[in-house]
Amino acid sequence: PHTREVLLERAGIEGCAVLVGGFSRSVEADHLLQSGWAKEIAATRPTVRDRALIGVAGAGHHHDPYSGAARVPKEAHDAVRWGLERGPVLVQTPRAGYVLRLACERCRTPARCSTCSGPLQLTGPTTPPRCRWCATETPGWSCAACGGRGLRAPVIGDARTADELGRAFAPVPVVTSSGDRIRSDVDGGRRIVVATPGAEPVAAGGYAVVVLLDAWLLLARDSMRAAEEALRRWSNAVALLRPGGRALAVGDPAAPALQALVRWDQSGFAGREADERRDARLPPAT
Repeated sequence: PHTREVLLERAGIEGCAVLVGGFSRSVEADHLLQSGWAKEIAATRPTVRDRALIGVAGAGHHHDPYSGAARVPKEAHDAVRWGLERGPVLVQTPRAGYVLRLACERCRTPARCSTCSGPLQLTGPTTPPRCRWCATETPGWSCAACGGRGLRAPVIGDARTADELGRAFAPVPVVTSSGDRIRSDVDGGRRIVVATPGAEPVAAGGYAVVVLLDAWLLLARDSMRAAEEALRRWSNAVALLRPGGRALAVGDPAAPALQALVRWDQSGFAGREADERRDARLPPAT
């Protein structure tokens, strides 16, 4: 049972009011507003504008997730550098691990295990490719399609991201928070925090900058709620900014979810999603 649905049932039984709060808005919450059951409580637009400056970088590169150079563009490096002059910086990346998927550098065919056909991954900077399914190591891998031996990484995890940022901004300390190594908080000192969605630690005084990497990966999830869930995860990360902080998302600026994030218009996004589902006769309208 969803927490919200239990809350609504309990409120009916107890005869009391309900407060549903969040940095984003679900389609179901919007449905409560549209039906007249609930009313909106929201910050004014001037308050929102003063709170944070949000931008998008990486236009044109989202169609080619295999391009390592496009993953962290110059604008993102500049934003991290600007933030480190003022305090801690949060970098959100959708996946935990090191390199979670590999592909041929020449023809981009996914790299597969010769034993079980499972996807190959890297678990560290010096380890050979190994299968995610059967753990078989493949140090002498070659592409079955073109014979190439070079590998590229279309999906990079938080550990590899931390390594890259640690080299780019040495000697600034880099900490990670994901999986079974989740940190609840960090101090307000100069550092880079790399975290997966939902594992972002709270920084004392707030983050100076939040960078959202690999927006295409969250939007590409095989789910009717992919865009809605992506906006929720991005909004929760941006909400950790200190007043006057900056946020930068790396993705396609034309994506409706990213446009809603830049405008901080989660309510409008939820309303449009609700209208589309109503036209398609999907829940929660039917």
